[in-house]
Amino acid sequence: MKIRLTEAQMKRVQLITEGKDRVDVFLNKADEIKDKVNRLYSKITFTTLAELLEGESDLSVYINQLEQWRTVLYTHFKRADDFFNNMPEDVYYEKWEDLHNKVDDTHQEVSYNKIDVLEDLIEKLKDFAEDDIEEKYFKDIKKIDI
Repeated sequence: MKIRLTEAQMKRVQLITEGKDRVDVFLNKADEIKDKVNRLYSKITFTTLAELLEGESDLSVYINQLEQWRTVLYTHFKRADDFFNNMPEDVYYEKWEDLHNKVDDTHQEVSYNKIDVLEDLIEKLKDFAEDDIEEKYFKDIKKIDI
């Protein structure tokens, strides 16, 4: 069976398939970034206070990583969101609303619930490490290297 399509119909089909690909790429990237953020959180939770105070863990590197991941996530989110925003409302509500909600929820979860929270945690740890509490309050403690 052969189907004949006009140029206008072909453009619509192409937009839908390219748009769906954008959404799939975003969802895959979001999962990938979520895994990276989870691993970074695990790494930070096992960092000792001594490592922070002695500067063995460079927290600014972690903050830079989070910024890079946030940029990648936002870029792919914007491309997927543009796909939904540029289609007729009747088509959107009929077929694409649930997927758009999933994209929004995923962006919310990864960007705000994971990256932002971890960034706040790292900033607080960084402030704590830079406060130099050993010199201010505990300089009378003698360290013993074993």
